[in-house]
Amino acid sequence: MAHVHLSFAFVWKSLAGLGAIGLLYSQPYRPVAIVGKSMEPTYHDGAFEWTTPVKISELQHGDVVVINNDRGTIVKRIAMLPGDKFLQVKSGKSWLDMRAIKPNLKLKKSRNIFREARVPDNCVYVLGDNGQVSLDSRTFGYVTTDQIQSKLLDQRPNESAIGAE
Repeated sequence: MAHVHLSFAFVWKSLAGLGAIGLLYSQPYRPVAIVGKSMEPTYHDGAFEWTTPVKISELQHGDVVVINNDRGTIVKRIAMLPGDKFLQVKSGKSWLDMRAIKPNLKLKKSRNIFREARVPDNCVYVLGDNGQVSLDSRTFGYVTTDQIQSKLLDQRPNESAIGAE
Protein backbone atom coordinates (compact mmCIF):
# COMPACT_ATOMS: atom_id res chain seq x y z
CA MET A 1 0.00 0.00 0.00
CA ALA A 2 1.42 3.35 -1.06
CA HIS A 3 1.69 5.91 1.65
CA VAL A 4 1.00 9.53 0.65
CA HIS A 5 2.65 12.18 2.73
CA LEU A 6 1.56 15.78 2.20
CA SER A 7 3.74 18.37 3.79
CA PHE A 8 2.27 21.46 5.36
CA ALA A 9 4.27 23.64 2.93
CA PHE A 10 2.88 21.78 -0.11
CA VAL A 11 -0.71 22.13 1.10
CA TRP A 12 -0.19 25.82 1.97
CA LYS A 13 1.37 26.62 -1.45
CA SER A 14 -1.43 24.78 -3.24
CA LEU A 15 -4.14 26.61 -1.34
CA ALA A 16 -2.39 29.95 -1.84
CA GLY A 17 -2.09 29.29 -5.58
CA LEU A 18 -5.76 28.35 -5.86
CA GLY A 19 -6.71 31.44 -3.85
CA ALA A 20 -4.66 33.69 -6.13
CA ILE A 21 -6.30 32.18 -9.21
CA GLY A 22 -9.73 32.65 -7.65
CA LEU A 23 -8.94 36.24 -6.73
CA LEU A 24 -7.75 37.04 -10.25
CA TYR A 25 -10.83 35.43 -11.74
CA SER A 26 -13.29 37.22 -9.44
CA GLN A 27 -11.74 40.69 -9.53
CA PRO A 28 -13.31 43.12 -12.00
CA TYR A 29 -10.08 44.25 -13.67
CA ARG A 30 -8.82 42.35 -16.70
CA PRO A 31 -5.76 42.88 -18.89
CA VAL A 32 -6.12 43.49 -22.62
CA ALA A 33 -3.37 43.59 -25.21
CA ILE A 34 -3.36 46.37 -27.77
CA VAL A 35 -2.81 44.76 -31.17
CA GLY A 36 -2.01 46.82 -34.24
CA LYS A 37 -1.50 50.50 -34.89
CA SER A 38 -5.12 51.70 -34.97
CA MET A 39 -4.92 53.35 -31.54
CA GLU A 40 -1.50 54.99 -31.99
CA PRO A 41 -0.09 57.34 -30.88
CA THR A 42 -2.23 57.05 -27.74
CA TYR A 43 -1.89 53.29 -27.14
CA HIS A 44 0.94 51.37 -28.81
CA ASP A 45 0.98 47.95 -30.47
CA GLY A 46 1.93 45.28 -27.93
CA ALA A 47 1.03 47.33 -24.85
CA PHE A 48 -1.03 45.80 -22.06
CA GLU A 49 -3.76 47.88 -20.46
CA TRP A 50 -6.17 47.14 -17.61
CA THR A 51 -9.91 47.19 -18.17
CA THR A 52 -12.91 47.48 -15.92
CA PRO A 53 -16.54 46.47 -16.47
CA VAL A 54 -18.68 49.22 -17.90
CA LYS A 55 -22.32 50.13 -17.46
CA ILE A 56 -23.75 51.02 -20.85
CA SER A 57 -25.66 53.92 -19.29
CA GLU A 58 -22.34 55.44 -18.15
CA LEU A 59 -20.60 55.44 -21.54
CA GLN A 60 -19.27 58.83 -22.61
CA HIS A 61 -17.81 60.38 -25.73
CA GLY A 62 -14.10 59.58 -25.82
CA ASP A 63 -14.26 56.41 -23.70
CA VAL A 64 -11.86 53.74 -24.96
CA VAL A 65 -13.72 50.44 -24.93
CA VAL A 66 -13.08 46.75 -25.57
CA ILE A 67 -15.48 45.36 -28.16
CA ASN A 68 -16.18 41.75 -29.07
CA ASN A 69 -17.54 41.44 -32.60
CA ASP A 70 -17.20 39.13 -35.58
CA ARG A 71 -13.68 40.50 -36.14
CA GLY A 72 -12.63 39.38 -32.64
CA THR A 73 -11.72 41.61 -29.74
CA ILE A 74 -10.90 45.19 -30.71
CA VAL A 75 -10.12 48.38 -28.80
CA LYS A 76 -11.64 51.65 -30.08
CA ARG A 77 -12.72 55.08 -28.88
CA ILE A 78 -16.40 56.07 -28.71
CA ALA A 79 -16.95 58.98 -31.10
CA MET A 80 -20.76 59.05 -31.03
CA LEU A 81 -23.42 57.72 -28.65
CA PRO A 82 -27.01 56.63 -29.33
CA GLY A 83 -29.04 59.57 -30.61
CA ASP A 84 -26.05 61.66 -31.71
CA LYS A 85 -26.60 63.39 -35.04
CA PHE A 86 -24.00 63.73 -37.76
CA LEU A 87 -23.70 64.76 -41.38
CA GLN A 88 -23.50 62.39 -44.36
CA VAL A 89 -22.67 63.20 -47.96
CA LYS A 90 -23.94 61.30 -50.97
CA SER A 91 -21.25 60.30 -53.41
CA GLY A 92 -22.57 58.37 -56.37
CA LYS A 93 -25.05 55.87 -54.93
CA SER A 94 -23.46 55.67 -51.45
CA TRP A 95 -23.88 57.75 -48.32
CA LEU A 96 -20.60 58.48 -46.53
CA ASP A 97 -20.31 59.64 -42.95
CA MET A 98 -18.44 62.93 -42.92
CA ARG A 99 -16.08 61.40 -40.34
CA ALA A 100 -15.36 58.64 -42.87
CA ILE A 101 -13.95 61.01 -45.42
CA LYS A 102 -10.18 60.75 -45.24
CA PRO A 103 -8.00 63.47 -46.77
CA ASN A 104 -7.02 61.20 -49.66
CA LEU A 105 -10.60 60.15 -50.52
CA LYS A 106 -11.85 61.84 -53.67
CA LEU A 107 -15.58 62.31 -53.96
CA LYS A 108 -17.10 61.80 -57.36
CA LYS A 109 -17.71 65.04 -59.20
CA SER A 110 -21.41 64.28 -59.41
CA ARG A 111 -23.79 66.44 -57.44
CA ASN A 112 -23.19 65.72 -53.74
CA ILE A 113 -26.17 65.84 -51.43
CA PHE A 114 -25.90 66.24 -47.67
CA ARG A 115 -28.21 64.78 -45.05
CA GLU A 116 -28.35 64.49 -41.30
CA ALA A 117 -28.17 60.98 -39.82
CA ARG A 118 -28.59 59.71 -36.26
CA VAL A 119 -26.82 56.93 -34.34
CA PRO A 120 -29.49 54.28 -33.65
CA ASP A 121 -30.58 53.31 -30.14
CA ASN A 122 -28.33 50.70 -28.50
CA CYS A 123 -25.48 51.51 -30.88
CA VAL A 124 -22.29 53.56 -30.79
CA TYR A 125 -19.94 54.86 -33.47
CA VAL A 126 -16.30 54.01 -32.71
CA LEU A 127 -13.04 55.25 -34.19
CA GLY A 128 -9.40 54.32 -33.84
CA ASP A 129 -7.08 57.15 -32.88
CA ASN A 130 -4.96 56.50 -35.99
CA GLY A 131 -7.60 57.26 -38.61
CA GLN A 132 -5.33 56.51 -41.55
CA VAL A 133 -5.02 52.79 -40.69
CA SER A 134 -7.90 52.04 -38.33
CA LEU A 135 -10.70 49.68 -39.26
CA ASP A 136 -13.59 51.11 -37.29
CA SER A 137 -17.20 52.32 -37.68
CA ARG A 138 -16.18 54.12 -40.87
CA THR A 139 -15.58 50.64 -42.30
CA PHE A 140 -17.94 48.27 -40.47
CA GLY A 141 -20.65 50.61 -39.22
CA TYR A 142 -22.18 50.93 -35.78
CA VAL A 143 -21.29 48.73 -32.81
CA THR A 144 -24.17 47.50 -30.67
CA THR A 145 -23.82 48.29 -26.99
CA ASP A 146 -24.08 44.60 -26.07
CA GLN A 147 -20.77 44.06 -27.92
CA ILE A 148 -18.98 46.40 -25.48
CA GLN A 149 -17.28 44.23 -22.86
CA SER A 150 -15.32 46.74 -20.78
CA LYS A 151 -13.43 50.01 -20.92
CA LEU A 152 -9.80 50.87 -20.33
CA LEU A 153 -8.92 52.10 -16.87
CA ASP A 154 -6.28 54.45 -18.28
CA GLN A 155 -8.48 56.76 -20.36
CA ARG A 156 -5.94 58.87 -22.23
CA PRO A 157 -7.15 61.63 -24.56
CA ASN A 158 -6.71 61.11 -28.29
CA GLU A 159 -3.30 62.74 -28.77
CA SER A 160 -3.70 62.91 -32.54
CA ALA A 161 -6.94 64.90 -32.22
CA ILE A 162 -5.66 67.59 -29.87
CA GLY A 163 -6.29 70.87 -31.58
CA ALA A 164 -7.89 69.11 -34.56
CA GLU A 165 -11.38 70.41 -33.97
